[in-house]
Amino acid sequence: MEISVSPESSGKRVHFIGSQHEDYHWQDDAVIVALLKDCAIKKDVHLGVRLHTRVLKRALSELNVFVGNVLVYMYSSFGCFARAYQVFGQLTIRNVVSWNTMVAACVHHGFNEEALNFLQYMRDEKLIPDRFTFACSLTACGNLKAAERGRDLHKEVVALAISEDDTVLGNTLVTMYAKCGALDEAQKVFDQLPLRNEVSWTALITGYCDHDYGKEALKCLTLMRHEGLVPDIVTFACALKACASIGSSESGEVAHASILKEGLLGKNSALGAALVDMYAKCDELPKAHFLIKEVGFCDTAAWNALVGGYCQKGEGQEALYCFEQMDSQGISPDAVTYTCILKACASSRSVEKGQAVHAEVVRRDISCVDSVLGNALVHMYAKCGALGNAQEVFDELSSRDVTSWTSLLTGYCEIGRGELALKLFEMMTQEGIQPDEVALCCILNSCNRTKAIGMGQQLHAEIIRRGVLGNLDVLGSALVNMYINCGTLYKAQLVFDEIPSPDSILWNVLISGYIEHGHAKGAIRCFEIMNCPPDVVTYTTVLKACGIVGAILKGNGIHSEIARTELWSKYIALGSALVDMYAKCSEAQKAQEVFNNLPARDIVTFTALITAYSEQGKNEMVFMCFNQMIYAGFSPDAVTFSCLMKACSNVGESLMGMSLFESMCTYYNIMPSVEHHTCMVGLLSWAGCSDQAMTLMEKIPYPHHSWFSLLSACHKLGNVNLARLAFGHV
Repeated sequence: MEISVSPESSGKRVHFIGSQHEDYHWQDDAVIVALLKDCAIKKDVHLGVRLHTRVLKRALSELNVFVGNVLVYMYSSFGCFARAYQVFGQLTIRNVVSWNTMVAACVHHGFNEEALNFLQYMRDEKLIPDRFTFACSLTACGNLKAAERGRDLHKEVVALAISEDDTVLGNTLVTMYAKCGALDEAQKVFDQLPLRNEVSWTALITGYCDHDYGKEALKCLTLMRHEGLVPDIVTFACALKACASIGSSESGEVAHASILKEGLLGKNSALGAALVDMYAKCDELPKAHFLIKEVGFCDTAAWNALVGGYCQKGEGQEALYCFEQMDSQGISPDAVTYTCILKACASSRSVEKGQAVHAEVVRRDISCVDSVLGNALVHMYAKCGALGNAQEVFDELSSRDVTSWTSLLTGYCEIGRGELALKLFEMMTQEGIQPDEVALCCILNSCNRTKAIGMGQQLHAEIIRRGVLGNLDVLGSALVNMYINCGTLYKAQLVFDEIPSPDSILWNVLISGYIEHGHAKGAIRCFEIMNCPPDVVTYTTVLKACGIVGAILKGNGIHSEIARTELWSKYIALGSALVDMYAKCSEAQKAQEVFNNLPARDIVTFTALITAYSEQGKNEMVFMCFNQMIYAGFSPDAVTFSCLMKACSNVGESLMGMSLFESMCTYYNIMPSVEHHTCMVGLLSWAGCSDQAMTLMEKIPYPHHSWFSLLSACHKLGNVNLARLAFGHV
């Protein structure tokens, strides 16, 4: 037989030809070590095991430490950690290299805690760790995010006078601190390195990137290039991730140009996927799509980045289109792809497409092993209103977490099944699942709809126990809203007072609550003590309160405040609210001035002005505004017709009133309310058309006020018999 050892592993080339030479050479440790190293490098498991067998057959009382060390190394390189450990245990004499080999094997196979245990056992045998021992052990600390243990090792390095300026050891220290999130310490070690190479910079950049310090990561990349060092694939991938995290497409384009210049783009598909992901997260989806279509990054990771980008932007249809393109190019989707596509189906309410994806997932048997994908299926069906399918998938999940439960809860809440959502919540807590903030908000909204104040109070107690009320304005808003809708305004105020820094959304909820409960003055007081900038909803709500109580001076002040902001030109609703406020304060002229100065108008604005003139009995102006509204291309609504019919009654225009009533019903397809019917009964009665009025009365479900209108008309017309009938009903 012929066995060769490469020059790289042994420094010479050795041939065994014929069995007569074997016995001699098997006693030469240097040759055996060289052969075993060569097997480790070439991953030649078969030959390595044969060599180990021959070593065991040697007439020696114990395994030579040098041969034993290389056997441990060889088996570790094969991925046979248990065999490596077995050989290590057979060594009667162990030196520093033996322990280092075992520590390195543990780290290589992900047994980081065991690596640190071996370090301690090494110390117990009175052996002093060297640079390699510390480098491996610090790597284990970084992998475990064990910053304190890493600091202790760092101190030991200094105490043993092992130069931490050594590039390899220094890089390992930077990496360890960076992985543990101790970025100040990582930077300090980095700054003290006498020689910084690509590994040093990449370790620091990766640390900043992984802990969401994108700007710092990009600064490091710039400094690295100023030192004349060329980033490698890993460095550029981190830089692109940093650009994505801060949404800097400009920095991403600079990195993209550098990648093209260095010719790295075609060498690593992960780099292409990182580029696509960067452009997608920087809201440059057309560029991301171009990279895939034109440049040819056609692996699954790149497509996932693009599909995920469209999903995050809420463009479900585009995500589905990309999925179809991906399929047409023969790219196999994975669990991440399916999860993104199911989210796209949910956002676009494409339940049929979601069902097709579900069938494909089942066919490929992915759902059984991926709980994230199972949760995405529940979420998709729930969002699409297919609660039966959502419940079926939910029941089949092998493990259900808070995400699964919350998706189903939200689905039932969105279709108004509050009682069922509350029962589901009780089942969730019985199974020991602690609801997160999303689930709590969902259930509070269910309590809100069903007026289940008892459950709401229990949830309030749970929120207080967790101490999360002050951290989440959304949760505070849900609680305040729940108490308001359940009729306990004072408890809503108590909850509000517990929140340290309520935002404008929370203030809006409270102000609206005061108005809903008939405390408009309280709403105005809330606005006066509001300690954050009001938004358009705040102004609209407080103007409504001013209109209710006739607080014209306060309304004028708010009008001036709005005029100083940019909101005036952006939101038509503000103009409508101002017109309505002045109308309710009997300031029709002021309402007209606001109306004339509005940059844009809608049906609400026109109706507010028509109402203003109607309330003051300025009937001609009512009809004039109505004509302007029709000329501007707006269709009247139910409120507009109420004002118009009231104006017709005031001027005795019965024919016009009947024409408007008929137009409302037939042309505009507006269902007449009791108010409309009552107004028409009064109009017909005053015109002497009592028979038509009585016919219309028969169509009114609750004609109480109509009898008053009829009685009033009989007094004017002198119709005694009809008056008696009307009086009897009154």
